Amino acid sequence: MSGSRDHWDFWFGRVDGKPSSTFLNLSLAETAPIAGFTDCVHVSVRMRFAKPNGLSSKEEFDILAALEDDFANLVADQDGVFAGRVTHAGLRDFFAYFRDGAAAKQALLRFQDRHGDYAMEIGARTDPQWQVYGDYLYPPPAAFQQIRNRAMLLALQREGDDLTRRRRIDHYALFPDADAAHAFAEAAMTEGFTREEITDHRGEARVQFWREDAPRGIDLVTDMIVSAISGAVGRYDGWECEVIRKPG
Repeated sequence: MSGSRDHWDFWFGRVDGKPSSTFLNLSLAETAPIAGFTDCVHVSVRMRFAKPNGLSSKEEFDILAALEDDFANLVADQDGVFAGRVTHAGLRDFFAYFRDGAAAKQALLRFQDRHGDYAMEIGARTDPQWQVYGDYLYPPPAAFQQIRNRAMLLALQREGDDLTRRRRIDHYALFPDADAAHAFAEAAMTEGFTREEITDHRGEARVQFWREDAPRGIDLVTDMIVSAISGAVGRYDGWECEVIRKPG
């Protein structure tokens, strides 16, 4: 079960203190939990040529890609929902939701037989609220913003931008009231930001603030901002900047 509007992307984090890479269908957040799909089934595959940090290597890329395609086709054949995968500690863990997890597990045993070169573990749990998707696969605010940052940087690159050039970058944040917005703006100034204005935005207080930075390092900037905004009960609303093209 998949849709034409599926949006797959990845984010980096840590699982049990070790580096992880999560690839998921972000579009599912708009509909989760899907009624009837109450069983979450996971397949944990032990990679054969993992990097020292436990993530996947180029040497194994094609094999793992084919294995994932086979898993995705099996999920579709069983009328399931492929939610995502997590790579960490030498493992690649696949997650999917089904109406009947027991029947899906039987089909996955055949999948396991087809890929006998790989050690696998298959498990299932009842998850009607899709907690695995929302609490484990879905990115936290800072990581979600990094996904958005990548899209912005790619757009700038398509315009021939020199991402290493410092320039004014405007940021936006939303708060439930003006007091919270002013308090955040004062705190942002201690980190070298300049407050541009605070305006009403559909019933919320919107802060526009800016600082000179290079787009190449935007993740560090937004990580700091998102952390501060979360503590102030607000939410980050993105950034923008002018294009500075490379010479020639």
